[in-house]
Amino acid sequence: MVVGDNVNETLNNTFMSLISRTNKMCQFQEYQLKIISTMKNGSWLPASKPPGFQEVRMGSNEPTFLLSVFYGDLIEYNFFQLERKYKPKMSEEDLGVFLLFNLDELQILLDNSGQLKQVLGHTGLQRVDRMKKKAMEKATAEWTRMTTKLMQASTKQGDTFNLTSKELERGEAFQI
Repeated sequence: MVVGDNVNETLNNTFMSLISRTNKMCQFQEYQLKIISTMKNGSWLPASKPPGFQEVRMGSNEPTFLLSVFYGDLIEYNFFQLERKYKPKMSEEDLGVFLLFNLDELQILLDNSGQLKQVLGHTGLQRVDRMKKKAMEKATAEWTRMTTKLMQASTKQGDTFNLTSKELERGEAFQI
């Protein structure tokens, strides 16, 4: 997948184009079921997978299940390719927000299109939820660290704070 280099964009046009085309491909589900019934689970994946991608190894060789896995693989693989492309160019939080915006557009498409949602099925929708959770963790990572430090700084142990007054004055609890 080729993704744009503009770090300031909110949505990646390539990812959204891929999602839109994936949705349109669902119209040919009948033909796809015939073709995919001759394949083994995961045989469509390249040998090199992006970090974070989790291949679905369980399940059956039933064509409907394989088609669901194929579409889920297509979306998840490109999600992690998008992450890998932009990770060196963005902060963790900005990357998380960027990924969330793209997944939000995917969710809008899923909500408005019964076909893609139906093809993905329960397992595919769980994969989308897992991607949302990962993106949300990235988007809120710094806030989580800061909140933890604030809680540690404000927690008393007996009659004293965890941090000395000098550490509090210097703001060491808030350094990241």
